[in-house]
Amino acid sequence: MQDIIDIPQEPSLPDDKYLQAYFGRQSGYYIEKFEAYTSGDKFSFNIAPFFIGFFWFFYRKLWLEGILIILFILVSGMIEGVIYDLFAVSEDTQTMIFYVSSFAFGVLWGFVGNYLYIRKADKNIKNVLMATDDEEERMYLLTKKGGVSLVPFIILLLLIIVFLLI
Repeated sequence: MQDIIDIPQEPSLPDDKYLQAYFGRQSGYYIEKFEAYTSGDKFSFNIAPFFIGFFWFFYRKLWLEGILIILFILVSGMIEGVIYDLFAVSEDTQTMIFYVSSFAFGVLWGFVGNYLYIRKADKNIKNVLMATDDEEERMYLLTKKGGVSLVPFIILLLLIIVFLLI
């Protein structure tokens, strides 16, 4: 009789070429984060979403997450306004709360950004690799699904500029 022992294997990483195709120009940074993610280190800090917030999420094609952040900002702003009016909060206190909360949410976006992006990348890469065996199609799909998008970033920036001018 032969004893069979099931030893759980570490999840295999996709080939670097697939990761490079998905992540695009800054693939080195994101491949490192992807490897850490798959080995259990889920959270890391990314300075870009800390400074530019929801713009980064749209830039990295995290559409739903970006929309949810915008909605969160709008709703929390309305709630803050009601609280400020109810309790007659001074402008100095409002300014201090704005700076502290902006910093706190910047830190949150900085830590959550990589996690959400790498998680989505992992899902998309697995889906593409399971969907087709054709190497050329895989590379095309990964390049299309991954990378960055400047179009929504530019549209959002223009909308904000128009909104500020009104």
